[in-house]
Amino acid sequence: PGRFIDMIQNSSSVRSSFKDLKYIVIDEADELLSPGFKDDVETIVSELRTLNSSPEEIKTLLFSATVGRDVFSFAENIIGEDYTFIDAKPVESAEVTDTVEQTLVKTSSIFESYEAAIKLVIDNLNDKTFKPIIFLSSTDAVEYFHNLLKFAIGPYNKRRYTTYQLHGKLRQQ
Repeated sequence: PGRFIDMIQNSSSVRSSFKDLKYIVIDEADELLSPGFKDDVETIVSELRTLNSSPEEIKTLLFSATVGRDVFSFAENIIGEDYTFIDAKPVESAEVTDTVEQTLVKTSSIFESYEAAIKLVIDNLNDKTFKPIIFLSSTDAVEYFHNLLKFAIGPYNKRRYTTYQLHGKLRQQ
């Protein structure tokens, strides 16, 4: 954010490109609340508003997967006290964490983690409702584990489960 702040404060060509700004969209607002980052986002929004020469007011949209008091406070600072809050989850519905079984297995190495995840999958192959999502830290780890898992479940895979990998380097179709 620091470089962007510098550009919108000091570059006339950058500043002029925002003169007809209509929308500011802030996604993952809960992730932007770390010390220093929140202040930078507030500075950016403030600067962008001063650059708008349109008679139309800029509409600001803020999205967040988790909504705590800090996100509401952030919304008030960014949008104003009279913002409209829309909860995508009905009030009476259960939290995802209440309806999805989660498993934590502590290990001392990445290889033990791979082994434990593969064991968990093999142990649950006959459960038709079992649909694991395994998070890994890098593209290489995802590709490696995907191949390892396909190989490991092969002899047990009577229902012909399909494994998928999802990461940022996959080509879009």
